[in-house]
Amino acid sequence: MSIACKHIFSAEEELALISERDRAIVRLGGSEVALQSFLIDRIVEFHREHPKIQIKIDSMSTPDAIEALRANLIDVAVVTSPFADKTGLNINVIKKLQDIVAAGNGFSYLKDKEISLHELVKYPLICLKNTTTTRNYLDHIFRQHNLLLRPDIELTSINFVMPMVKNNLGIGFMQYATTKAEIEAGNIFRVNTKEQIPPRSICAVTASQYETPEPVQRFIDSLLEKESVNI
Repeated sequence: MSIACKHIFSAEEELALISERDRAIVRLGGSEVALQSFLIDRIVEFHREHPKIQIKIDSMSTPDAIEALRANLIDVAVVTSPFADKTGLNINVIKKLQDIVAAGNGFSYLKDKEISLHELVKYPLICLKNTTTTRNYLDHIFRQHNLLLRPDIELTSINFVMPMVKNNLGIGFMQYATTKAEIEAGNIFRVNTKEQIPPRSICAVTASQYETPEPVQRFIDSLLEKESVNI
């Protein structure tokens, strides 16, 4: 769909809501990681507290969300850092995000070992495609150690990583918050790497060239109040 068409549809939605007194709309772009780890729960809570504020949700990558912000197609993006270009962005850090290396029980011989990234690349690896912020972040880390990350399996969605890791198709890169329950259940385990993967952030981002509507700011404030760093 063209940018122009999206502008038209977005305007139509807002005009339709004008006739409904005291109603408002928040146009939200959320990354898969944010939606999976906490955002859906926060949206449910916000809707319960503010039933007259409608939230329109689009799932999109960080780069796509930033582009949509700058085109005024969404009001706020809740996405993962880092950002290729921070120009014209208001960035509020909501919570920290820790990427980890995880494996299924078929790799149990690695449980009590600490392995370096140089050793890790010798194993079959599962990762997102290089069109994602997560993959670009991991590529950068490996390059810092003079390594090239070349996964055996590349995926378009983070939702597919866990089942492949659990079925021992390879060692995967995932977020600790979304793997904790599986680790505690003994279905997978965290691989101890000699080099730590630095934490990233999940952020609420707006475009500084546009005024932030009061309902949007209220939603952002609710995220900042209810979320805390937990790694």
